Amino acid sequence: MLDVEDLSLITPDRKVIIDRVNLHLEEGQIAVITGKSGAGKSLLLKSIAGKSYLPSGLKISGKIKKNSFCGILFQNPDNQILGLNLADELSVFMSRERADYYANLFFSHLDTDIQTFRLSGGEKQALVLLTLLESHNKILLLDEPLSQLDTRSRSFFSDIIDKIRKECVIIWVEHRPWLIDGNPVAYELDKGLKRIELS
Repeated sequence: MLDVEDLSLITPDRKVIIDRVNLHLEEGQIAVITGKSGAGKSLLLKSIAGKSYLPSGLKISGKIKKNSFCGILFQNPDNQILGLNLADELSVFMSRERADYYANLFFSHLDTDIQTFRLSGGEKQALVLLTLLESHNKILLLDEPLSQLDTRSRSFFSDIIDKIRKECVIIWVEHRPWLIDGNPVAYELDKGLKRIELS
């Protein structure tokens, strides 16, 4: 569960980036947030994740209630992968039993000894997503994860989301929200959040 109440973010020179944002999500829900470049979408995710993610000097106000840790999936997954190969990366964050389970469920088309730099964009994003989930993060914050993916990789990543969504809350920043399956609740960020319909 995630409750965001009157969340505001202001720069040191008093420029309002985010103004009284309210959002309530339950387990199994996906909220997609779109908006113009520079609207503060990534900063919104970082605000929800915690003050330590925000650049210094920004003033945050409002209340954020969450029943779980938050995990952020950034646009470039290479910066979040620690292991040299697929098996190593999975085993860093979970038991061998769980690592084998995920390897068979999602990566059965790959040799687990494959070096992580050889994975496709979608496979890397999925790998980071699973390690976040296994690190007890039940609130997943996705910062334009499809931006560098081709059609095949987008499909692979979307399949992963479909399989795990029931056990977590997902906030997904995306400038092409029509690419997201699963009937998400959609919002546009322009200082505040406005509910929109996806065509």
